[in-house]
Amino acid sequence: MAHERPLRLQTGADLPIRLLPILCALAAAGTLLTGAATWPLKIIATGYCLLAGLLFHLRWCRKPPGQLILHRNGPAHWHTGDGLWTDGDWLPGAWITNRYAVLPCRSGRRVNRFLVCRRHQQPEAFRILASWIRLQPAKEAG
Repeated sequence: MAHERPLRLQTGADLPIRLLPILCALAAAGTLLTGAATWPLKIIATGYCLLAGLLFHLRWCRKPPGQLILHRNGPAHWHTGDGLWTDGDWLPGAWITNRYAVLPCRSGRRVNRFLVCRRHQQPEAFRILASWIRLQPAKEAG
């Protein structure tokens, strides 16, 4: 069957999620500036909010996108920014929306959760992933 071959996916956040820390920092800064504090305190607190938002944004953007290879029967292989491939299994508990999927994968005792964005995938890959998540057989948690 055509859907039984391994599914190759790109992981990582897209632009709206990468901008989330900056948007939160701007909202906090706006709230601080309209508050009833003294102006020197408002300026200092606003500067800290904007600096924190910028640092979170830079940390997220520095992480390169990875690759995730899923097999229908459970094995998974993933490549993150460290240059090494890791073997493991993808676990039940994945969730999916129209734009994103979060896939938990385990290698040994460590569980990684991968964000998969629809716009980073091949046209049919996200649809196949959605059907695999919805029809995934129950596995024993061990």
